[in-house]
Amino acid sequence: MQRVELDVDSQEKEENGDPNRRYELHLYECYWAPMTEGVAKLKDVVSFLLDGGSRGLINSMKSFQRAMFGGMESFQVPKRTPFWILSAVVILAALTVVNGVIVAAGAARTKLPVLAATHLDTYWPQLTALASWMTAVAFTLGTVLYLAELSKPGQSSKGGPGKGARRASPFKIPVVVLVLAALIGTIGVIAFTAFVMGWTTLGWHAWKWFAGMHWAQVQATATTVIFACLALVVLGWAWRSYLVSSEQQLRGDATLRVFFVLAYLLHFVSVAVPIRILFFKPFSQKLPAGLEILYSTVWVWPFLIALSAQIRTILVEYMGDVAIYVTPSKLDRFDEVRDAIKQRARDIVSAVYLACEPGSNRFLYDQVAMVGHSLGSVIAYDTLNALMLDDWLTGNFQGIANRTNSLLTFGSPLDKTAFLFTIQATHSLRIRERLAATVQPLIESYPKFRKFPWINVYSLSDIISGKLIFYDLKSVQAKKPLPLEAVHNMKDPDAYVPLLAHVDYWKNSFLWERLLEQIAP
Repeated sequence: MQRVELDVDSQEKEENGDPNRRYELHLYECYWAPMTEGVAKLKDVVSFLLDGGSRGLINSMKSFQRAMFGGMESFQVPKRTPFWILSAVVILAALTVVNGVIVAAGAARTKLPVLAATHLDTYWPQLTALASWMTAVAFTLGTVLYLAELSKPGQSSKGGPGKGARRASPFKIPVVVLVLAALIGTIGVIAFTAFVMGWTTLGWHAWKWFAGMHWAQVQATATTVIFACLALVVLGWAWRSYLVSSEQQLRGDATLRVFFVLAYLLHFVSVAVPIRILFFKPFSQKLPAGLEILYSTVWVWPFLIALSAQIRTILVEYMGDVAIYVTPSKLDRFDEVRDAIKQRARDIVSAVYLACEPGSNRFLYDQVAMVGHSLGSVIAYDTLNALMLDDWLTGNFQGIANRTNSLLTFGSPLDKTAFLFTIQATHSLRIRERLAATVQPLIESYPKFRKFPWINVYSLSDIISGKLIFYDLKSVQAKKPLPLEAVHNMKDPDAYVPLLAHVDYWKNSFLWERLLEQIAP
């Protein structure tokens, strides 16, 4: 097994006043991503998300019950939960419609008889203009997110909670507000476009407004915005490369902030100008002779196909792994891959816990810290539970619970997987839930198994992660200050760019400060 060896200085001094103590840290990694490469398909991901959404809507209609610590604990579901789940399902449906229209539109242009009644060929310019509008809005949103991430202010001051206040950036709130506004605008345009394109695709006759829309002006506006967006991305990338090569600070750079503001203005134009053209008053002037090529309908399709491919890649690459691992009852063909992932994680972690010093029976590691991001946090949780269960059944020979230094999860979907994929059946609930709890020692007994800190780092801007509420009794969560055995939920103040926050923890100091507090106090 490969490992990285590091020397870590403790933050405390010996009692006799010697310099900081130094620890030898061995870092092991369980890398399972290649095992899932190309296994999940788009239809698997869509089915997985729709299944989770439908179950989540059902579970949100009443209190959520969970077997833990020898009884049944009831949790009150926030009233906003059904709204967010339904919104996610609507967005997924809109993206599905748009992808379907892309395929159908291409087939219609080939004059296939089966698609003759869809009007896709008759209203080709109108459909292309709407597709261009949607593509421009999506492209500018991506540019806003990219530049918002680059133009974030510098890292917060050193020191965790209780060690000094963290700086509040005056740029943080504008970034969050503007990015959320851009996101809402994008969702609105996608939903409207999907509705209109779906209406036409189903073969219903287009209404007067659709047939007579000023598609050429919408097309020219969208095409111009897309090219401007690409230029801005290139400029931002070039300036970022210059800052990196000259070893200057990326975050907080004034030029990158200007690029971000320009990107947001482009997004505003991409949303507002077509709305003015379509619903209020089109422009009276025509483009100069040299720019009439922007009216052409050929521009959008390469961009739209690229956008569709990117969305497909993101869904399959990120959500596909979750679909493979989380829902065995629905995706039985993934059993082999799922078992292989669990076995690899178990083999590596077991080897670490069982490693002995040469020529003796003394364990090499008297402290082991488990760290997991996103789906990795679910795998870490399952692996630690499995090892604790085996250790308990064999008389605690390995001392897993006692030798575990800490469990650090970040960007973790553990709460969402517990909520979205639990069947709250009336008669079988207690039996099914208690059976599930018996293989999760971490929610079976505080005194036996929760002998170490469990720290969960999350962000409100991260749609995948969140507070871990369903892993503690409410009576324990209510204690102030939180006891050692409770999950300590900590919000990363530097991970605030929506959507990108999920992968931003790695770049921020907050996560590493929390880890160092545990392994080098």
